[in-house]
Amino acid sequence: TKQIDATWVAGDNAGGLDTGSVAIDTTYYCFVIWNPTTSTADFLFSTSVSSPTMPSGYTKKKKRASLMTDGSGNIRPGSYTFFTGGYRFIYNSNLLDINISSVTTGSRTLYTLTLPPSTTAITTFSVSTTTGNAGTKLIYITNADVPDDTNPDLRWGQGSVENVQYSQYREDRTDSNSQIGIRGNDSDPDVLVYTQGWT
Repeated sequence: TKQIDATWVAGDNAGGLDTGSVAIDTTYYCFVIWNPTTSTADFLFSTSVSSPTMPSGYTKKKKRASLMTDGSGNIRPGSYTFFTGGYRFIYNSNLLDINISSVTTGSRTLYTLTLPPSTTAITTFSVSTTTGNAGTKLIYITNADVPDDTNPDLRWGQGSVENVQYSQYREDRTDSNSQIGIRGNDSDPDVLVYTQGWT
C-alpha cells in the first residue's frame, strides 16, 4: 500500500509520490520499481508516463497502471481488471463529461474526457431531439489524432418521429489530451456523454 499524497519512502503503508505534491484532476502513472543492489521491489506514482523521478538505488521500472485524482486530490474510486497486454479501469460512478445542447455542424469540436491520455474511452452516449425537429440525425465521433470522419457513428430519428431518445455504449480511442471529436448533421440534438472508464 502506497500513499499518493506523500513523498516516496520505501516499504508498505508509506509515501509513494516521486516528487512534489499531489495535484487535483491529474493523471498519475503507477510504476513497479527495482533496486538491483538490495534486490528490493517497491511502487512509485508519477505524472510522467516514461521518466519518473526514481529513488536512490532504484534503477529499473515498469509502468503497471494509470489512475486519476479528483478536484480534492483524492484518487477517483474504481476497479481494475488486468489482462494480457493491458487492463481495464471502471469508475464506481459514471462521470458526466460532455453535456451539449447544440451539436456543432460542419466541423467537429474536441471534448476532454476524464481519463488518462491516449487510452480507449468506455462511454455511454445519450442523445435526444426536441419537438418539431424530426428526420434522420447523425453524430460523428472521431479520435482527435485522425482526420474528421465522414461516416456517422450514431444514426437515429427517422421520418416524422420527434422527441427521439437514444443511448449507446461505446469504446473510442482518445488522443494525447484525452479528447474525442464530435459533430452532427443537425444542431438540434442534445448529447450527453458519461465516462465509465478506460482500457
